[in-house]
Amino acid sequence: MELGEYNTLEVLREAEHGYYLGDEEGNDVLIPMKWVPDNIEIGGEIEVFVYKDSYDRPIATTMKPFGTVGDFVKLKVKQVSNTGAFADWGLEKDLLIPYKEQPKIRLEEGQEVLVFIFLDEVTDRIAATTRLHLVLDNDELDIEEGEKVEIKIWKKTDLGYSVVINDEYLGLLYHQDVFEEIEIGETRNAFVKRIKTGKAEKQIDVSLRKFVGEMVEPDAQLILDTLKKTGSFIPFNDKSSPEDIKKHFKMSKKAFKRAVGNLYKKRLIKIMKNGISLAD
Repeated sequence: MELGEYNTLEVLREAEHGYYLGDEEGNDVLIPMKWVPDNIEIGGEIEVFVYKDSYDRPIATTMKPFGTVGDFVKLKVKQVSNTGAFADWGLEKDLLIPYKEQPKIRLEEGQEVLVFIFLDEVTDRIAATTRLHLVLDNDELDIEEGEKVEIKIWKKTDLGYSVVINDEYLGLLYHQDVFEEIEIGETRNAFVKRIKTGKAEKQIDVSLRKFVGEMVEPDAQLILDTLKKTGSFIPFNDKSSPEDIKKHFKMSKKAFKRAVGNLYKKRLIKIMKNGISLAD
């Protein structure tokens, strides 16, 4: 029976306050009546999440937490006490983020944060940490440059955003590669832009868009789609400001010019003084 995880257990017996469930090793745990499904049967099996209640006793529930032990999840801080911050993770009892598991800047009520859920080996309690760099390891990588990956936005830095890649590695998304609003804790698809080997460990840079040669076609298609939606003309060209291009197309001016050049070579567009139009 694993704390902080889903367990499939046998229904052993009914009690005054619920039912006792057990595993093959003889351990049992109570599921309170408020979470007991209508179709429960003695001798049958039920999948439950096992954690500890406010009295530090193991308890089972059919409620679904936002994450289990070993997960990186976005949580919202509900309250702060002298022991740390308590975050809503979808259960009646909030999840503790101890002060020792927070960075120098303490969490505040209402703040949304990306955390890693773990089982404290000393206290045998489920907790969370925001010190994600301590549980991620870039020494041995199973990803390559150009590969599509899943990222979770961890925190904002001077260079960009620190991200968790495939729930395994630590990466960096530069400000210059961000052309749209992103939020702390959200999950995005991204691409490995480059892998750099430093003195300490490998650094992984990611981008929300495909890069170099691969970037041309998706960007070119976006411009074509925009032309078709607006009646075959858009008032943008190589004289347009980087800010206007970023606002309307969510790409850099360099990427825009590359895409336009690609479309022009294929004779799909005409370049005019005041903009771009579809070719006849």
